[in-house]
Amino acid sequence: MDDARHGLARGFEIHGYRIERVLGAGGFGITYLATEVAINRPVAIKEYIPNGIAARMRDDISVAPLSDADQENFQWGLERFRREAQTLVAFHHTNVVSVFSYFEANGTAYLVMAYEDGESLAAILEKRKTLPEAEVRGWLGPLLSGLAHVHKAGFLHRDIKPGNIYIRKDGSPVLLDFGAARLAVGSRSQSLTSIVSAGYAPFEQYTTRGHQGPWTDIYAMGGVLYRAVTGQRPPDAPDRIRNDPYEPAAKKAGRGKYSPAMLAAIDAALIVDEEQRPQSLEQWLPVFEGAPWPPPAAEAPAAEMTPDRRSLSAPAARRRGRPIRPRAGRPAPPPHARPRAAPRSLRRRARRRTRRRDRRCRRPSRRGPAARANGSSSPRCRCCCWRAPGRSRSC
Repeated sequence: MDDARHGLARGFEIHGYRIERVLGAGGFGITYLATEVAINRPVAIKEYIPNGIAARMRDDISVAPLSDADQENFQWGLERFRREAQTLVAFHHTNVVSVFSYFEANGTAYLVMAYEDGESLAAILEKRKTLPEAEVRGWLGPLLSGLAHVHKAGFLHRDIKPGNIYIRKDGSPVLLDFGAARLAVGSRSQSLTSIVSAGYAPFEQYTTRGHQGPWTDIYAMGGVLYRAVTGQRPPDAPDRIRNDPYEPAAKKAGRGKYSPAMLAAIDAALIVDEEQRPQSLEQWLPVFEGAPWPPPAAEAPAAEMTPDRRSLSAPAARRRGRPIRPRAGRPAPPPHARPRAAPRSLRRRARRRTRRRDRRCRRPSRRGPAARANGSSSPRCRCCCWRAPGRSRSC
């Protein structure tokens, strides 16, 4: 059915704007080309009318929920639409669409934006199929600059696709039609599959509990680039969970037409697992210049060693009860390998040997019975208590 039949009639005036024609319509609402009557300025007006939840009334002007059950979801989405307008008004970037005003009328809400005179990237790709790398990089840099501005403000686009990228007549790009409120409504009404853009939406947007962040927009931007270099959009994200039919851009794109770095950046952005993707534009941009993804793991620092010529091997250190000093280039042994106290039976046996030796020795040590009795400070017997080289063991 023609979307214009559900839109406002041409020439209809609302809040000082005169409707000229319908620019586009989707599952979330209708966008019009209008004229600001007071200053004769062309603008784009976005009307909130979510498909499957609300519809135009018989007067062809008012909008109302389809049923009482949809009333709560409609009002909840309307509040998100209002918050989106408040956020977009604060953006001032040449590559992000400018928002002039927001108003509510006819039972719904309207967002007034700057009208960009140019052509959508979707229309360009429809005619030309693929684009050369120099042209792609020409609009990609400014577009990512605008997206970084959005992310820095703590906001996400959530609906990047060729239809929401406009190329002005001077060749500069502009990002249109943020999808934050659209995804909010879909999460409430459990109709996400009819809200997301197939091929460009990552898997986390297909579930109500998906973890979304800057990596979500990176996946969608990677899908746009994949379409621009291969002539086809990527497979739908749910189809990639098992038996992934995705063909890497390095194989799908024309050989020799694109640099390996650019193709690698596209493949990095289109990783299904959001944790394996670049988590921010700061991580993704270096891949376009040849940086590997995933980045190589940082080498573990070598164990700090103190050179010591008298360092003992581990078995010798355990026998003598000295702390183990690892050799250079080898990690220290685990804690369970450290020397432990001798069993009680061994300690008892060592004391008995010392007493027998003291009884035999003509020069008892300080620990001997005679030394303890008279407080003698005579030195230990060198033959028994201290094995010196060249000395006999017998006293």
